[in-house]
Amino acid sequence: RLGAPRAPWAGTPRNAACPCGSGKKFKHCHGRI
Repeated sequence: RLGAPRAPWAGTPRNAACPCGSGKKFKHCHGRI
C-alpha cells in the first residue's frame, strides 16, 4: 500500500522538464509538491 508512488512523475529528476507538459523544469513546477 505505502510503497506505490503517488504521482507518475515521482522518479523524475529535479532538473528534467516536468512531465505535466508545462515546459518548466520539474523543480519549479510539480517538484515543489
